[in-house]
Amino acid sequence: MRRILALVASLYILFPVTAIEPSALNLTRLKGLEELTDNRCCLEDSCGFLWIGTSNGLYCYDGRHKFAFNVANSTDEGQTSLAVSSLLEDGSRLWVGTADGLYILHRDLLTPNTSLREQRRTRNPYFEQFTCRTRYGVVVSCEVTRLVRTRQGDILICTLGQGFFVYKPDQDVLLQNSRYGSFISDAVEDEEGNVFFASMDQGALVEISLEGEVRGEHALPLYHYTKHQLKVFRNGGDIYVGLRNTLYRYSQGKAIEPVASVPTEGFIQHIARASENQWMLSTTQGLWLYDAQGGGMERCGNGTTANKRLSSQSVRFVNNTQKRICILTDTGIDFSNPLLSNMDFIPLPPAQGNGEARQVTAFCYIKEARQLFVGTTQGLYYGNDEQLQLHPCAALGNEAVTALCQDGDQLLVGTAENGLAGLNLAGDV
Repeated sequence: MRRILALVASLYILFPVTAIEPSALNLTRLKGLEELTDNRCCLEDSCGFLWIGTSNGLYCYDGRHKFAFNVANSTDEGQTSLAVSSLLEDGSRLWVGTADGLYILHRDLLTPNTSLREQRRTRNPYFEQFTCRTRYGVVVSCEVTRLVRTRQGDILICTLGQGFFVYKPDQDVLLQNSRYGSFISDAVEDEEGNVFFASMDQGALVEISLEGEVRGEHALPLYHYTKHQLKVFRNGGDIYVGLRNTLYRYSQGKAIEPVASVPTEGFIQHIARASENQWMLSTTQGLWLYDAQGGGMERCGNGTTANKRLSSQSVRFVNNTQKRICILTDTGIDFSNPLLSNMDFIPLPPAQGNGEARQVTAFCYIKEARQLFVGTTQGLYYGNDEQLQLHPCAALGNEAVTALCQDGDQLLVGTAENGLAGLNLAGDV
């Protein structure tokens, strides 16, 4: 089977296997985000920017730098930014749910030089508080835990203290519903357009139709009120609820039933899809992979090496896209490229000479012969993609390699001190 080769700036070559297993995540911590702690939520927008909500405001990461945005209802220089708990992209607008209501960031008005100091000193036009009121004069003023845009274009707003709201942008109308509890922690839309709200007051899923009619209340068994939020997730026609350390399932026409439990006592804080039949459960005691077909639970990110261990085992939120998996913990942010998951790390042989650390500087793969060559600061190494072992090339010794290129039956090797060398692929290696 054809293998795809990737080179990293370390002493390893990576080989993907037939399927990506999220349980074997290779984790990295990107530069520039080390200072972000107590992270609450994140969103990767349509332009590839990563927006991160923390207890101290909103941050945007462009791949190299992070930019802070002050979310506050005051322009006082000493005003502390509000905690951000939910995010939703809506065209050029970014809806920002906070501990004190709802805000809108107009990204089309942002400039590269917009600074945090400028935001605090002036009332800039790109950030505004959502002040739309219901016909009774009610405005969203509590913590916003979840924002969902429906197929009809409505925006669902879940709050802790005011029930849930439905905002209709085309009519600029805000509707409130607190009949089924004031503490609504999450919501999800099913395939038919019905919406399920998670009520912490009643310990139930409240099902509402497209027309706004309540279709039913689906109670969780043996529910006792808890400060930990209920989290919901849709898979096909089934709705799943995370309560404490247990995952429940609701199927149309049936009572809610438990289907799996996290082996530890960690509370489920978020549920995200990992693959077609695998989901990631963020808990206060680790990240867990649930197999919807087999029903098993497997822990992720608790290995002994840095690339296998999360920055913290208290996981708040997971954002999974085709590009990357972003894992928010209490103390940091971990990333994993799904294309690099479950790979074999092939180390170079022990270093020779002065014992200085080697760096990988060049790579060349000879497709016809299935040979691979790795240039380093201390010599050239070769091998093949079947044995997955590398050997030092005696012809160059410890010469620092800067570039590699195939030229017919020769391998051209650029060196740091002695120019260009040519190796016969049939005889020199």
